[in-house]
Amino acid sequence: MLDDKATDDVKSLKEKLVDALSQIRLKEDSVKQHAKVAEEAVSGWEKAENEVLAMRQQLGAVTQKNSALEDRMAHLDCALKECVRQLRQAKEEQDQMINDAVCKKTQEWESLKSEFQSEVDYHSIQHKNAKAEVAAFMERVPDLQSNLDALFTENLNLKLELLSLTEEMKIRISERDYCIQAAETASKQHLESSKKLAKLEAECLRLRSLARKAALFNDNRSATASSIFVESITDNQSDCGDKVILLEADLCKMGILEPKETEPGCYDSTSHAFVPEIGKYENEKAHRQNLVDTHVEIDLMDDFLEMERMVSVPDPESEIAFVPVKSLAAQPNPLEVTLKAELQCMINRAAEQEEKLEHVEALYTEVNNALSECQKKLQTSQTKLNKTEEKLEDVKTLNAEVNCALVECQKQLEISQTKSKEYEEKLVELKMQLALTNESRQAAEELAKAASAQKKVAEARLVNVEAEKESLLVTVRFLEGEIEKERSLSAEKLVRCQILEEELSRTKTEVESKEKALLAEYLVKCGNLEDELLKTKTELNQATSKMAAREFKVDQEKELEIAAQQFAECQKTIASLGRQLRSLASLEDFILDSEKSLQTSDDLSHRPEQEAYHSSVVRVRRGSNAALSSNLNRASDWSKAALTSRVREQKVK
Repeated sequence: MLDDKATDDVKSLKEKLVDALSQIRLKEDSVKQHAKVAEEAVSGWEKAENEVLAMRQQLGAVTQKNSALEDRMAHLDCALKECVRQLRQAKEEQDQMINDAVCKKTQEWESLKSEFQSEVDYHSIQHKNAKAEVAAFMERVPDLQSNLDALFTENLNLKLELLSLTEEMKIRISERDYCIQAAETASKQHLESSKKLAKLEAECLRLRSLARKAALFNDNRSATASSIFVESITDNQSDCGDKVILLEADLCKMGILEPKETEPGCYDSTSHAFVPEIGKYENEKAHRQNLVDTHVEIDLMDDFLEMERMVSVPDPESEIAFVPVKSLAAQPNPLEVTLKAELQCMINRAAEQEEKLEHVEALYTEVNNALSECQKKLQTSQTKLNKTEEKLEDVKTLNAEVNCALVECQKQLEISQTKSKEYEEKLVELKMQLALTNESRQAAEELAKAASAQKKVAEARLVNVEAEKESLLVTVRFLEGEIEKERSLSAEKLVRCQILEEELSRTKTEVESKEKALLAEYLVKCGNLEDELLKTKTELNQATSKMAAREFKVDQEKELEIAAQQFAECQKTIASLGRQLRSLASLEDFILDSEKSLQTSDDLSHRPEQEAYHSSVVRVRRGSNAALSSNLNRASDWSKAALTSRVREQKVK
């Protein structure tokens, strides 16, 4: 039941709010209609003012036209007089100019005709000479072509010779390089042989010194010692001490050591000892030659040990055993001789190689000289070729120049012919111009006649315009009197307008102060209502937490009563706002009545002064109505929202 009552109350409140809003809208529509009426009145006033301005502009335009017509008539009179004078002068000047031009043109034509005739004769002579030169040059062209072909073939032959000489030079250079390499290898071999010879000489000296020492030590030794020494030498062949024996065998083989006739026993004893060593030497010669250099120091040490053994053991037959060694020291060394011969051969070879090298260098210089000569010949041939080409180009340029001269002569002939035609055409044109000038003179006379007729018509128009001007001046004077009357009336109306503006400003200030007070009160009430709503919400929350389910309906009824009270307060505020709106509407009616009285009393001339007043009144009305309607809308919306929220909360609970 309580819910039904609450919903009925809400519906009734909504209907009341809708009625209030409809009333507010009706008032707004009436305000808009009043504003439209005011705007129409303002537009009518503006139209009247525009008509007055247009009339004034027409009057000014008519006066300007009158003055312009008068000025134009004066200018036309002067222009007619000037035209007649200029026509006479132009006719005289044209006659004189035509006569002078005809005389000048005839003289110029005769002079140009003579000049062109002389130029034509000169160019014809030049053309004949150029033809003769071209014919002579064309006769020389085959000879020049044959010379050019011969020079071309000679150039090709010289190029082929140059290529062959370059190939020969490359071959000679390769031969020279080969000879230089052979000489270098020969010099290297010579150096190696000289090194070997020096080593052999050192070895021979060492062996001689050893042989002498052995001979000195073996003078006091017995023959048994010598046999033991021989046996020890034969036993120690694997050692390095056998070098002396091998050297002696080698020397014997080469014929350095020969057996003496006085000492056959010694030869036999030594020959038996040396036979196996020689065979062994012949078998192992190649291997030993490679090992000699590496074992020189070891051999020297072994020889020194062997000499010590020989000194310690007496050897009576040492003289017999080492006779060949002494003879070796005494005899000349054939190895040295052979080495010297080989050295001489190498020197001779080196000399031959040097001679060959000199010969190659001489050939190289000859080839270079031949090459330079070929290059010189080539350069000369190229210069000749260039000269011939230049001559050809000169001939071509001459031919082109001759052709150009011929073309120019033809062009000049054509130009002279065209000029003669142009001069003839100019003469015809001048004759036509004479005819046209005569026609123009006749036309000018006709124009002068037409201008005089137009002058008469303009004078008649001037008379009509002056009559119109007088009538317009009368109307202008009448309008000026009316304007002065309107000005006197407008001064009074301005005073009235000022009084009305002061009253309007007072009413405006009063309305604004009332609106501000109403808005302040309404805002205070709204704040109080919001505070009360918040309090009720807090109280409801506390009540719901404390009270049981049985007390729910009692709380609901209390809240509905509170909401009804608040709604009644809202209705009171809305009623007070409606009263204020009615008072404002009565003020508007008063203002409209005053405007109507002003409109009936004032004339059309005062509308521009009252336009600002009407616009300010309309703006004040619109602003006040808009503010009040917005405030009412806000209040109604807020009250609706509060009621709907309360109803929703009740439904949720």
